[in-house]
Amino acid sequence: MLAHSLSQIAVQSGVGLHLFDREPERAREALANIRSLSATGLDEVRGVLAFLRGDEVGAPDTAPLTPQPQLAQLPSLVAGRSGLGLTVALEDRIDGDVPASAVQTVAYRMVQEALTNVVRHSAASHATVTVARDGGSLVLTVTDDGAGFPAGTVERGGIRGMRERAELAGGGLEVESGPRGTSVVARLPWEGAS
Repeated sequence: MLAHSLSQIAVQSGVGLHLFDREPERAREALANIRSLSATGLDEVRGVLAFLRGDEVGAPDTAPLTPQPQLAQLPSLVAGRSGLGLTVALEDRIDGDVPASAVQTVAYRMVQEALTNVVRHSAASHATVTVARDGGSLVLTVTDDGAGFPAGTVERGGIRGMRERAELAGGGLEVESGPRGTSVVARLPWEGAS
């Protein structure tokens, strides 16, 4: 997800430069976001380098440098995307009941990508992330009130990546978009792909 971190850094730096003279507090907020995102990006680079070196995950002195993100980190992710004209809310309907760790990582990354799309493309003022359980499935919903995209738009980039993640995890993705917002719904098997 290094590309995600770099993309967010680019967006936030553009916002910071734009607001630097007129609204220094908002520019400062953008710089704080850049600092956090760059730290995450560096951790991701270290993880990729460890993988490329062939470090064996789980060996005593080659443990992963950073743990994989889990659903417990969603409040921090949501808070990091709120600001600069966008308010993001989190509705946690699983009440501490959590799916398999690998499913949580996929879910986190999908929410991360969906929120990146909201920030970069929608010009939304509000977005909501909902996490729920429906039988044997984890259901993630990310909605926004921004400008959607036209019907028939070819999936690419973030949406295609989210769909691929969902399918690799044994689940699926539905995207609905219109002039008054977009809804992304992912269903992932609670116990992971079988």
